[in-house]
Amino acid sequence: MADKIPASAGQKPKADINTAAEAPPRCTKTVEPNKMVFFYPTSDDRHEIYISRGKFQKALELSVQENWKELCKFPAYTGQGYEEWD
Repeated sequence: MADKIPASAGQKPKADINTAAEAPPRCTKTVEPNKMVFFYPTSDDRHEIYISRGKFQKALELSVQENWKELCKFPAYTGQGYEEWD
């Protein structure tokens, strides 16, 4: 009885990309945004506010509610950033 030749004979084997590739880097840190931009009361009135650590969720809720007057009470954004210890 003749040996059966596999259907893939003569074809280049597919490379297993998982064996040669390194695992993707893992995220080690995330931070919330510290700045929000919105236009109120007209599209010409641009506001950039600073969102201190822990206040992003509140700012987001106010934005979704379109409560621009409350958002205007946040301090103006002037390039503030988070320090490593924040």
